[in-house]
Amino acid sequence: MPEFFFWDGYLHWARELEKTLLRPGDAEGLMMEPVFGRIRDPLTQEEAFDFLQRENLITPKGEPRALHRKQEGGIAYRLQKLRGLEFLDGDTHKFDPEEVMTALIHYAVAMSSGGPVEPVLEFFFYRPVAETWAEHEQTLAFADVIDIGAPALVTTIDDPPPEGQNIRLASDQAIGALIDNDIGFLNRRFRETADQTRFSAIWLQSRERLHENTFGPGVHIHVGRVLTGRDIDDLITDTRKSERSIYHEINTDLHTVAAFREPPPIDGHGSSVADLAFGGDRSGDPLLAVQLPPEAAMDTSGTTSESYIVQGFRWLCARARRLSLRSPLVVNISYGTLAGPKDGSKFLEEQIRREILLAEQYGQTVHVVYAFGNSRNRRQVARLCVPPGDTVAAPHWIAPPDNPFPTFMEIRAVKTQDGLSRLAAPPDGLRITLNAPNAAAGLDGTAPPNEALPPLTGGDDTTPCRLYHVPVRTPPDRPVQPGYLMLAIAPTGHLPYATPHDPRAPLASAPSGAWKLQFQNPSDQPLDLVLQIQRGDSAPGFVTGGRQSYFDGTIVAHIQDDVLIRDVTAPLTNHGTNSSYTTAQLGSDPASRRIHTAGADLRFYGAEIRADYSGEGAEWAAIDDPSATAQVDTIALAGLDASGTYSGSRTRLSGTSAAAAILSRRLTESL
Repeated sequence: MPEFFFWDGYLHWARELEKTLLRPGDAEGLMMEPVFGRIRDPLTQEEAFDFLQRENLITPKGEPRALHRKQEGGIAYRLQKLRGLEFLDGDTHKFDPEEVMTALIHYAVAMSSGGPVEPVLEFFFYRPVAETWAEHEQTLAFADVIDIGAPALVTTIDDPPPEGQNIRLASDQAIGALIDNDIGFLNRRFRETADQTRFSAIWLQSRERLHENTFGPGVHIHVGRVLTGRDIDDLITDTRKSERSIYHEINTDLHTVAAFREPPPIDGHGSSVADLAFGGDRSGDPLLAVQLPPEAAMDTSGTTSESYIVQGFRWLCARARRLSLRSPLVVNISYGTLAGPKDGSKFLEEQIRREILLAEQYGQTVHVVYAFGNSRNRRQVARLCVPPGDTVAAPHWIAPPDNPFPTFMEIRAVKTQDGLSRLAAPPDGLRITLNAPNAAAGLDGTAPPNEALPPLTGGDDTTPCRLYHVPVRTPPDRPVQPGYLMLAIAPTGHLPYATPHDPRAPLASAPSGAWKLQFQNPSDQPLDLVLQIQRGDSAPGFVTGGRQSYFDGTIVAHIQDDVLIRDVTAPLTNHGTNSSYTTAQLGSDPASRRIHTAGADLRFYGAEIRADYSGEGAEWAAIDDPSATAQVDTIALAGLDASGTYSGSRTRLSGTSAAAAILSRRLTESL
């Protein structure tokens, strides 16, 4: 095994990018990464219940009570003394006390309920970025690592105000919730009365920060700030300040990057989704929300957002349980990325599936609604057949100028077993050649498992591209994650909000233009390859001026069922252009399913047809079509009328995000 620790190419590139933003004098020790781990030797059920009841965090029946910031210091200190959690008692590992408490309640209840999920103690904690396998193995001494998130340069903040008492209590009505960016929680569209919000709470996430705890010993991790209904009511009734100025003050407190401290744009994506899903005349229906950090919206590869989305979903489930176990929870997630295994094994989709099953053990019903994806006809997927021992050229990979983020391609093989086709690891020794447009840079060769070409350290580290070999992983009690190869190209432009202080490769600007790609099959069998360019959509307000990469290819129009449609031509394909978040399944019985996916329709002269951007499943993916569709566009007008961020503002929202919002509204009205 190599000395340098490697998880995947996304994280390696994110770490290198974060390093370039270090200012002179910044402490390397503050570069931390979130780890989702399963504790190997946890305390017993009796010890867990005893602690939770002693701290008044559950009722005698095991139902959760709220954890308030004023309790946090003392509870955090005592958590670190529990068996199995002693590793948190020190300077190395940090944690959010509420995240650990949520996990501990999960663990205690799961042990007593006999439900479908094994009683295990799992949660997010933070460690200094593991540079070597020896450093990673220090974590393995006390926890099985299930997933690792994007690293962050952690800063220290003063103590935030204590979280106010939550005064919004749910009835038996469904609770609407969303995870998104730029949510206008002060907007009149989300109020019960002129001065009373429908939000029970909103978690305004930011990049991780060290919190000097004035309520007790210890320094812990905080990911932003939670506002309760009372907090929002106080902001609404403060007539001295406008909505814009309030958002500006909050963002100034949350974010260190100057551009992110500005008030949100009028056409905030989260505000429009929330309005279509839950806004307007919905008197009495409570709301919850998680607002993702702006860095997550900027990074369309999904590297930054995944751990925040999972943490947010866990928080929404826990917060809803405090309001009412009788009220169903509907969570809208109109985020997504294209590339992935498309078999339900991706960490985000599998963990959210498990959280839904865990909720069932409480007697809580949780639904999640995903946007199916807007990547059809965006030239992001290609399928190649490489004969035995032969070399085949792929379509040119076009890297436009001024893209401030790296661009990635996942390379997988299609394998059929028992009549079922799925994506799998390409054969060992697959030779890949990638030549830059200026012919001055590139790579040619193979990469062993857990390694890269050029090497992760040393060698020709000025090459603005890399080939990563991500091995097969078998997380505990989860689906096997198939291995794959990944190509990465450095940004063709610079981040709009920061000037790198360290010009270290591989983040020197890559040349834009057509990158040439070839595959040589080392086996004696034909090789069926699927190439997926990894990217999502740029959220409104986060357009950086650069475009995202795509395959060179042709889109043609033809008649199908008397309707004019557009489609890509081979070797490009629209099969598998669904979001990589959408393939987890709860069961074969549709009536019992809690995972929903939404595609977008276009009204065309009285008929509804699939919008030409709405993604498609594939025969090699675990899903063929979205579970539902909604009309979003007409032949004359794109999108649906929706509220902007600020009270009284209007905009239009198109895409499968709008369809997911409509499906979420249907669900909350029917439950």
